[in-house]
Order: sequence, then C-alpha cells, then structure tokens
Amino acid sequence: MQCHMFKGSTGTSSRVVAIEGESYILEVLVQANHGFREHFEILGVKMGDKIKDCDPVYNTFMPKPGTGSIIVVVATNAPMMPWQLSKVCKRVPIGIGKLRADYENGSGDIFIAFSTANENAFTTTKTSVEILGDALSIFCAVFYSFMVIIIVRYANEVDNIIMSIGQLATATILSALGLFIWEPLNTTQIMDNWFPILFVGIFATALIIPLQISAQKYTSPTKVGIFVLLEPVVGTILAVIFINEILTKNSQIGCVLILLGLLMIKYEEYIKEKKSTNKTQLHC
Repeated sequence: MQCHMFKGSTGTSSRVVAIEGESYILEVLVQANHGFREHFEILGVKMGDKIKDCDPVYNTFMPKPGTGSIIVVVATNAPMMPWQLSKVCKRVPIGIGKLRADYENGSGDIFIAFSTANENAFTTTKTSVEILGDALSIFCAVFYSFMVIIIVRYANEVDNIIMSIGQLATATILSALGLFIWEPLNTTQIMDNWFPILFVGIFATALIIPLQISAQKYTSPTKVGIFVLLEPVVGTILAVIFINEILTKNSQIGCVLILLGLLMIKYEEYIKEKKSTNKTQLHC
C-alpha cells in the first residue's frame, strides 16, 4: 500500500478538543492506498514536485490510473447524535482534499464515525435512569390524557385566557422544579441556545396552548387524542427529513404501534356510526 507514493498502509492520529469547557478525544484511524506524488500538497504548497526523487521505491508503488482507496474510522467520546456523526464523516474528504488526493472512479473510499459517550448503546439491559425515563413518560401520557378531558369538560365554562395562563403556569412551575432537582443550572448553555428556547417557549407553548383550548370546544377528546398521538410521528418524520435522524428499531416499532392505535380508534368510531345508522333506518 502507498500514500502519495510513500509507504502507506494503516496509521492513527488523535487530538484533544475543548467544547464548552469540556475536553473530548477525537481519534482517527486511516488505511491509505491512494494518491500521486506530483499531486501532493501541504498548506497549499506543491511538495510533490520538490521531493519526487527522495524515495528510492517511488516507482515500485506506482498505482494504475483510476485506482486507489482510503478507509477512515473516526472515534470520539464526545456525545454526538447520528446526524452529527454523519457531518463528521463528510468533513473527512475535505481533509483528504487538502493534500490533493483526487477522487477516482475506481476508488474504494469508506468513512465511518462513532461515539463512545453512551456506554449502554449496544446493551439490551436498561439502566435505572432509562427505566425512570420510561416511567415518567407513561406518567406524563396518563396525565396529558386527563388534561385533554378536563379542557373539553370546562372549555365552554372557563375563559380561554384564564385556562391558558393556568396551564402555562403549571407547566412552568413543574419544569422549574425538575430543573432544580435533577439538572444543574447552566447559564452558559441557556445563553448559547437562547433562540431554540425562545422559539419553543413562544410558538410551541405560548401560542399553541390557547389555540388548542379554543379548538377543543368544537371536537371530542377522542379526536384530540388522535392529533396528540400524531405529534411524535410527525416529529420523527421531520427529524429524518431535516437533520438526517436515523430511526432505530424501537422508533420504527413505536411509529407502527401509534398508527395501528389510530386505525383502531377510527375503526371503533366507524362501527359506532354504522350501528347508529342501522338503528335509525330500523326506526324509520
């Protein structure tokens, strides 16, 4: 194997990078078998022509035109999502291109990246934190259902603004308690992410809650539940489209179960309507 007509094969490199006060390691393993000496550049300087005769085995490793390959594996302990690791892979050919390694039709180029931040990523046993998260998710789903029923029950009796303020105040108090109990207050992260926080606070909370309360006056809890069930499905689809989110097997099963639940609800409504129609026809 050769790399720009030097002896190639497998090599490694690593760096320690600092992100928001935390230090992480970025390691790269490369198996190189590509590149021509005359194309070799360092910081824009064409070094290939200047050192083309310094290696006595130069002609021994002359590749055929249109051939060559490079395999790069990037590893890090930084917590990164799959779409972020995909961006890391896309930066690998940029670094290779700075050395003027050309892409050929016969190239076998493979770039992969992974993070070791989640120690339980490849285990089937759930940690206590994951079990607690699942329990809280079920807890929140149950109480969200009660909230939908209560809003439908009192939407015509209580002013929308008062009900919205009460719901916003409740969500704010509970969120603040959770923040102070389970998470350290990091003002730096809050200031760095002020736009998404503001966006969620205004568009996904302050504007949506009054609209939901107003709309629930004219529909049933069942139909509201259908729209609520679609929220994670729509969010998952948008994540795949816009941020290249990779669906896990559990995510796919979850989406299928939600859609099956929607079909069961609609089928039950269809049966009730059909029975009601048949009774009306019998009376006539």
